[in-house]
Amino acid sequence: MYKPLLLSFLVCGITGFVQKANAQVFAANYTTISQQNKNQPDRKASIPLKEALRDAETRFGIHLVYKTDEIPNRLIAADALSGKLEQVLENLLNPAGLTYKKVRNTYIIKTQKVKTSGKEILTPSETSPEALPSTRTISNDLSSLRTVPSQLQFPTSAARAVVLEDIKIAGKVGEENGQGLPGVSILLKGTNRGTTTDANGAFQLAVPDEKAVLVF
Repeated sequence: MYKPLLLSFLVCGITGFVQKANAQVFAANYTTISQQNKNQPDRKASIPLKEALRDAETRFGIHLVYKTDEIPNRLIAADALSGKLEQVLENLLNPAGLTYKKVRNTYIIKTQKVKTSGKEILTPSETSPEALPSTRTISNDLSSLRTVPSQLQFPTSAARAVVLEDIKIAGKVGEENGQGLPGVSILLKGTNRGTTTDANGAFQLAVPDEKAVLVF
């Protein structure tokens, strides 16, 4: 009678020991797997810029227009998509040297203009009323220069020109106070054709077409 009872105790003890050992092994394996997962980098910590732009379109319900060859193959931090629409676009575009222009619900992505020595080279097409900011004096008739409305005024030390019907351009280079800058050389890019501003900062120059670029 004692032998069967003793045998039962031994079997129970061995079974309990095996279960405890299995539990310890499982816990150790779980800890190891958890540590490995923790050490692995987050695959979504950064995403390609083009993918981020598509995500922004879906999230904000907008339409982005851009040339695929102007979008660099670079990674963007995933958290750059956090925030309001304008902030998200700045986070995505500024590091890549891009900017955007809003036209209703469409955002046109383009490369940022590069300024050289604080000066900006402008073409006649950029001298439309919509493209002219700040303070400056300009006229189509050099004999009667006048101050134009604020939307046609220019920033300091910038030269802008108005395209005339006979493919001649005329303008004035001056300071914010309206005083002209004499002796400023203005050349047609890629040629030796050019002129110099007179004592009042005024100039005129014939160009072959509307794609001409002035350098000063």
